[in-house]
Amino acid sequence: MFAAKAGADPARVRQALMGGFASSKILEVHGERMIKRTFDPGFRIELHQKDLNLALGSARKMGLSLPNTATAQELRAATEALAGLPASDPQRVAAVKTAIERGEYQPDPAKIASQLLKMEEQI
Repeated sequence: MFAAKAGADPARVRQALMGGFASSKILEVHGERMIKRTFDPGFRIELHQKDLNLALGSARKMGLSLPNTATAQELRAATEALAGLPASDPQRVAAVKTAIERGEYQPDPAKIASQLLKMEEQI
């Protein structure tokens, strides 16, 4: 979105990044997905939690602090707490993002705040 909004071709920006130090498997795979606007889930969140727990447990045994990993684990716990809420539709989310980028959709901040407050009450 950033590249497109700045007037650049996202595919060419990705290609340029792939030729330098930013090149990575993540940029290769997920960069392509972002360009194509395909946001289908590909890895179960439960497996992320298992990996986070393993990393944090090992770090504790070594006396290491991993604050970013701990934050990721906290976010995962919040995800579990929100599991009872209706599922989001990735295609609908992508369509709304595209509409916002094009200036075709204007979010209502008051309505969003109200919905967030309702969600927090349910947690």
